[in-house]
Amino acid sequence: MLRHVFIAVICSGVIACGEPPEAAPQTETAPAAATPTPPGPAAGTIVAEMGGDRRTWTSLYAERDGSPQSTSTYQTRRISSFESRSLSLAGHVGTSPSPNGSLRIEITTTEALEGCPCTFENARIEYMVDFPDDRRFTESAILAIDRFTANGDGTFAAAGSFSGTLTGGGSGESLPITGTFQIDQILRVGEGS
Repeated sequence: MLRHVFIAVICSGVIACGEPPEAAPQTETAPAAATPTPPGPAAGTIVAEMGGDRRTWTSLYAERDGSPQSTSTYQTRRISSFESRSLSLAGHVGTSPSPNGSLRIEITTTEALEGCPCTFENARIEYMVDFPDDRRFTESAILAIDRFTANGDGTFAAAGSFSGTLTGGGSGESLPITGTFQIDQILRVGEGS
């Protein structure tokens, strides 16, 4: 079933940014899928074919000053009897939280994600080629969540796929993007956390 979503920007505490990336996004020729990652700063992967190149990004999760920090978040907001849920899946080059080269997939919906599998249209994908000067994005991406489950520690795990066409940026070219994600530690933030 295809569900409509509306877009919202999510503001949350994440691992501090500003460090330079450790390496450029990996380019591979053989097909690869997102796979579970071991515990540590890597909480999962996003793998995508973008403009003819296959790239891999890492979602980050760590404890900082006794508080969990994550680059992928889930938030529930309630206003009167209206409730919305926002999911932000972020991948970075290596284990650096630098925005340069990062990829973010976001949706906001009134649907409970815990009941997925489900497919959403109008998700937003943003690729930060060179922050803040060169960003590419789409607001009409398809996001298919195959699995969204609560972990025992208050985080969530999700797996699925996405597709869209990135526009904007310095070159002005359109880049098709298709990929998968497997993120094992998505931090619940804000109201309902």
